[in-house]
Amino acid sequence: PASAATAPFNLKGFDNIYLEPGESKTVTFTLSRYDLSIWNVVNQRWEAVSGSYGISVGASSRDLRLKGSLTV
Repeated sequence: PASAATAPFNLKGFDNIYLEPGESKTVTFTLSRYDLSIWNVVNQRWEAVSGSYGISVGASSRDLRLKGSLTV
């Protein structure tokens, strides 16, 4: 979320999935609460930021093929 004041893209779950032309697969990634938290320097702890997180899937950050969101 914008209120987190973090970089626009943060790499979290990733893996190489190879597909043949026309093939499809279901891929699942598990994110921990730390993946959706930021380090609060003042309080010296991880804090979850409520809001909408953008989720992107692609071959690279310049080749995003699927976008969605997750609300916390």
